[in-house]
Amino acid sequence: MNSTGARSTSTTGPLSSFVKVLTQKQVEALDSMCAKWICRNALPLSTTESSSFRAFARALKPAYKPLSRWSLAGPLLDKEFKELSLLVESFIKRCVRNGTVVIGRDGWSDRLMNSVYNMLLFVPQPLYVETKVCGESRHTAENTAAFFAERINSLGPRNVCAFVSDTENKMKAVWDLLQTRHPWIVIIPCAAHCLDLLFADICKHSCVSRPLAFCSSMTRYWRLHGFPKAVLERCQKTEYGCVRQLQRPGATRWKSQLSAVAALLNTQSAMEKAVVETTFKEECLLKRSVEQRKVAAEAAQAVKRDVNWEELGIVVKLLEPLAVALDVGQSDNCCLGMVRSTLFRLHQHLYHFDYPASSEQLLFKQHVFLSLRERKRTLSALCTPSPTS
Repeated sequence: MNSTGARSTSTTGPLSSFVKVLTQKQVEALDSMCAKWICRNALPLSTTESSSFRAFARALKPAYKPLSRWSLAGPLLDKEFKELSLLVESFIKRCVRNGTVVIGRDGWSDRLMNSVYNMLLFVPQPLYVETKVCGESRHTAENTAAFFAERINSLGPRNVCAFVSDTENKMKAVWDLLQTRHPWIVIIPCAAHCLDLLFADICKHSCVSRPLAFCSSMTRYWRLHGFPKAVLERCQKTEYGCVRQLQRPGATRWKSQLSAVAALLNTQSAMEKAVVETTFKEECLLKRSVEQRKVAAEAAQAVKRDVNWEELGIVVKLLEPLAVALDVGQSDNCCLGMVRSTLFRLHQHLYHFDYPASSEQLLFKQHVFLSLRERKRTLSALCTPSPTS
């Protein structure tokens, strides 16, 4: 109510005089909570400078003015980091007292060829601990083993029961070095890495690489050429009522190959209609440059070949269970038993899959069996014995 007895609204007058003024202690508490939210969720510091966020903050508490990125980047961020570090160290010590700890690592090289290692502790959920960056000249098994041995010693060597990593040759040498120093540690090969390599092995055979090449060429053509893309999207809206996006596969992200194939199959009927549309024929097959007409004609012929789509369907049916197993191996909340059972189901699927009866497909079947057997040698602790084919 204002001095005249009427309620103050946005139309009768400002509400600023009725907003409670915050004390310095209250402002510091709110700033600390904001910094904790930004830090623990790994949000950009500029989040608090967004006009939408500031409007939201005003609606919650009009008297509070959100921090700028510069205020967040100072003592508040340092304070939150120290507090969170104390909590993490306390949590690790409690897990060490109560049971066992498994150490895991993830490594890669950046564009400057610096080796980057991330260390994780499974206690039992994955917990990020630290990152180490070193030059390519120091990317050796000895230095890698020393990096992990330092953390093992800080935890108390007898408190660490296992070490998890990928299965590249350098890491196998690290396994030997760690077990020489700590013979009680169990080495667990990364199931997801082995499954990714199995994905790569299978994709190298012509029965898979050929349909993958068809998928890649179709995805590239219909994504990168403006007029054909517009025709396809119009056909998709007519056929499905919406636009279905094509997926571009990653170079070494083998599951992305399957995602790209599934996306292409998902728009097969619309694509087949697009290549016989009058506008596509007139604009892409008749009016463009010689090179453009040639590319369009090749794309149209590839779309019309039923065998290309049949091979894509086989690839999806064959590799979908492998993608599921890869997801299980990479998930944060799965125990070793779930990985083992998933690998068993994958094994049964690959051995009992209905491979087409042709000479090439029979050789492909043997290629899949050999690839599976090779990867299972590394995962022998996780897999069941192979049944006879």
